[in-house]
Amino acid sequence: MLVSEPDLWIEPTARRHGISDDDIRHALAHPGYVGDDPDALDEDTPMTLILGPDRAGNRLELAALVADEGTVVVVHAMSMRAKYAHLWPGERRSRP
Repeated sequence: MLVSEPDLWIEPTARRHGISDDDIRHALAHPGYVGDDPDALDEDTPMTLILGPDRAGNRLELAALVADEGTVVVVHAMSMRAKYAHLWPGERRSRP
């Protein structure tokens, strides 16, 4: 599990695409990928990209701020876009 419940904050912006808090928690508990978010808007604020399944097994993409002490603040959650498919375990990068 990426984070324990007391160390998790889910911002209202993470709910913009209709992803439930329970599905966000599930994706965090079962991450398939965790790394730097290449699409972060602010270079001075490191954003972490987390790819994980919701409770039904659908792939989600989450963007979160991870503090040094371990607090995770999820600011974005939506169905995983195709551009991240190559990061999913077992997927291969598509060729142009």
